[in-house]
Amino acid sequence: MGLETVTQVSDLNELWPLSTDLRTQGDDHLRAIKVALKSLLTNPEQVASRHIDGEIPTLTSSSTATLAHTPSPAASLIFAINGVIQVPGATSAGHYTISGNTLTFNALIGGETLLAWYRY
Repeated sequence: MGLETVTQVSDLNELWPLSTDLRTQGDDHLRAIKVALKSLLTNPEQVASRHIDGEIPTLTSSSTATLAHTPSPAASLIFAINGVIQVPGATSAGHYTISGNTLTFNALIGGETLLAWYRY
């Protein structure tokens, strides 16, 4: 079997090496794992899920604001106005809706302190 080409963790094939591979091929696979781990440690943006802690959204109007990234999943968003956690939803119980990285408020705002925490 040939050696897999690895430059980051996502390139690794968990099925390799095979039990039928020669010992030298197993050694080559261990070297490939070292390359992937070194890449991950020096380039942490390879990690699929990143976190934003305490971002101040950009107010774009008295009823909308944008986040630097799109929360993924959207349910990971915790959003606060003046330290009070807001409830998502368009119903009377909700304070805002989210579409992509845009927050739309169910009431006009201005001068409040906005903070957001989320995964993307």
